[in-house]
Amino acid sequence: MSATPVLLESLATRFERGFARFGRPTVGLEEELIVVDPTTFEPTAAIDWLLAQLGPDTRFKPELRAAQVELVTPVCGSVPDACLELATARATLVEAAGARVRLLAMGTHPASVAPIEITRRPRYSALARDNPWFIRCGLPSALHVHVGVGCADEALAVYNAARSYLPEIAAFAANSPFYEGRDSGLASTRLKLCEDSPRAGIPPAFAGWSDLAAFVEMCFRIRGEV
Repeated sequence: MSATPVLLESLATRFERGFARFGRPTVGLEEELIVVDPTTFEPTAAIDWLLAQLGPDTRFKPELRAAQVELVTPVCGSVPDACLELATARATLVEAAGARVRLLAMGTHPASVAPIEITRRPRYSALARDNPWFIRCGLPSALHVHVGVGCADEALAVYNAARSYLPEIAAFAANSPFYEGRDSGLASTRLKLCEDSPRAGIPPAFAGWSDLAAFVEMCFRIRGEV
């Protein structure tokens, strides 16, 4: 059953307020790093051990794959501030890793052919169950840049316009030509691995926040979650 117009309008209002809540331009970074053995440089499923060394520090999160860790900066007011936060988080992570593991910042592991181990969390187990093709191989990793423009209408306009430039952005960010020990002939094997996800691809344009709310509701309805 579809959501009522009242519920959709409420959801649209939440989205609009969320994108306008800071009222000024902001930037935040999320970086996914591959956790590897210090001798073989092969991926190692050490996320639980690594997070235990870091304690309650909320800058560090698990990822879908157990050989990955995610760094999350606070919402920052400038690019230099965000870069400083990321550098500080990296230094903390390296210190916590010690001699037990090392960390790679790259689009995917260039040589590994080992099976993928999923992080032991209910959410990730559900994702693996629903997307077995997507998680069958590879360790696609990225540095995500989250930009807030401070105005909800501007945010929607920038989103719609940016869709036209996604191929150029993907080319600019390409950094993973090697895969399973060979030159793939591609600039970004990460992009091809991510294409296997049903959530990947160029998203639709939205004329307004109500369109976004209707799209989100449809996705949840298809999954049987509403």
